Amino acid sequence: DGKAALVSGECAKYTVVMRNTSSEDAEVHADTSVALSSDSSQSSLFYSSDLCSTPLPSQTLLLTPEVTSGTFWVRSTTVGTFSLNATTFNLSTAFTVSTSAGTSAILVLSSAGSPSITQGVCAGPYSIGVQDAFGNSTVLPTSLSLGFRNTATASVASFGAFSDNACLNGAVAIPA
Repeated sequence: DGKAALVSGECAKYTVVMRNTSSEDAEVHADTSVALSSDSSQSSLFYSSDLCSTPLPSQTLLLTPEVTSGTFWVRSTTVGTFSLNATTFNLSTAFTVSTSAGTSAILVLSSAGSPSITQGVCAGPYSIGVQDAFGNSTVLPTSLSLGFRNTATASVASFGAFSDNACLNGAVAIPA
């Protein structure tokens, strides 16, 4: 049992329940190890507490005698869908979880080309995007106005931002 949809960075509780052939909760009669696994690429996914600060040792949940279930926590920081798997003896179950990006936290300026700009030469294109705290692309809940500031040396009088890759349209001069 647990949440099927998480937000990046969220710590969520999951429970493995032992059931008999009639689908009723069933107690274990000896220490029972439940191996947890996932097809997620994250190195730490399973945790032993609701703070998701201590990884679950060996990704194994230990059920002690006379209990019917065990609890663990999952924290995913990568956007996508993955499965959680629990296996003991010849029994196994899987649960699908989807992780979506968190709230916008970082403004990112990127270029497919060279990061250096030569004076008088059109450079770019540059893209502006937003990411959550874990580097996942996300969207802003509202529009955003950006201001540019020229922090170049005094020998550079200004630079401009353009809406086309020939640096001809939509020029906005940004003084030094």
